[in-house]
Amino acid sequence: MLPTTLEDLLTPRDLFQNVMKNYWNKILAICKKQPESDKEKITRTSDTLLNLAVADGKNEIVQQLVKLIKKLGNDAIRKALGIVNERKNTPLHLAASMGNEYFEHSPDHKSSKGQSGHPTHRHHQTDSTRAPTQETTPS
Repeated sequence: MLPTTLEDLLTPRDLFQNVMKNYWNKILAICKKQPESDKEKITRTSDTLLNLAVADGKNEIVQQLVKLIKKLGNDAIRKALGIVNERKNTPLHLAASMGNEYFEHSPDHKSSKGQSGHPTHRHHQTDSTRAPTQETTPS
């Protein structure tokens, strides 16, 4: 899908800045227009929008991002959930390490817990700068 206006031409840096400003509604609107945005690695540590939403505990945003990705088909959701950041974590690993089961019903869901029942990956820290927890709106 080609961007229709200059405003739609967003770079990974633009997406990251929107995350840092906590403009998740704007990000969701962007993802609806530019479905490939969910696969963009937008931080220095190769995190995606999904990684950042999971790490910041944005449950509703995670669910909405997954819903948008699912519209693209099972292959798209598998790819999005399998994108690895520099710490070798996928969105699934991050969710499991935080005790969340956002992706329980995804077509490629596999438990990331070891035999002891504890998550096998505990490295859920994303970029050193975290998004604020209260949503604001752009001016």
